[in-house]
Amino acid sequence: MRGFDPVVQPGSGIVAAAGDADACRGASLVLSLTCAHESEASLAAALPGVEPSALYADLNTAAPALKARLAQTAAAAGWRSPMSR
Repeated sequence: MRGFDPVVQPGSGIVAAAGDADACRGASLVLSLTCAHESEASLAAALPGVEPSALYADLNTAAPALKARLAQTAAAAGWRSPMSR
């Protein structure tokens, strides 16, 4: 397991990554655990490292409109989103 947090060092069993995209490279599942107001920046930072086939799970507390905007950003990057219609 790889992880990145700009403030907290990773715990035991987690390999420290240099940044969001680095943490995402090669992963089949990416969990984004951030606050709603940082979710767009987090997604943008992860985009270069996430494979289109990976599942990107955004677990923030954002409002539905923000979640839809995140899904649009992901779709524009070529990701398939479960929120797409």
